[in-house]
Amino acid sequence: MRRLVGLVTVLFLLAMSVPAMASIYDISVTGSGDQVKYRYWGYFGSGTWWEANANPNIVYHSYEPGNGNSADTALSFDLTSLTVSAEDILSASLNFNILSVWTDGRDDIGNINGIGTVYASGGTGWKSFDITTSLIDNLNAAGTTANYYFSYTGYSGFTFGSAEGGQPAYLSITTASNTPVPLPAAAWIFGSGLLGLFQIRRKLSR
Repeated sequence: MRRLVGLVTVLFLLAMSVPAMASIYDISVTGSGDQVKYRYWGYFGSGTWWEANANPNIVYHSYEPGNGNSADTALSFDLTSLTVSAEDILSASLNFNILSVWTDGRDDIGNINGIGTVYASGGTGWKSFDITTSLIDNLNAAGTTANYYFSYTGYSGFTFGSAEGGQPAYLSITTASNTPVPLPAAAWIFGSGLLGLFQIRRKLSR
């Protein structure tokens, strides 16, 4: 009985102090980090302007004789809430919700800088792109923001959810955690109770 009580106590305390295997951070873009860049050009001149808090975000390129228009979208994510180092990053993804798509017949309708290509055949809905390597490089360079630029491809375009529209793009980051989970008060009470039980049984057996 003594050995059993002691073994149960040790196993319980060890189980309660097992390190957490992983943590997941979801970091959504904010309105100020969610901007569309518009351009126009033609016989009467050209110009560029930015729109923050756009709803929805848009990426497109259109052209008529003597007149062209385009829009790209830039996303900036604040990483200051990420309290782990680059070495702890297991995986990371950029996620956004495509609302509409149009194309001149080509499948590739947009690029994300150094990350991947958006395809018309992928349709609408939530899309996910692996950004593990770029995020680790960013953190190693002491970056406090993660920036991604969506640019058009051909005479085509798409819209996707924005912070202003209630469907912000977000980063999902899985990290390793070597910090032991602290023992709650209940665990210490349980352990103390078992030790007390052992002492009582010891006295009764004399």
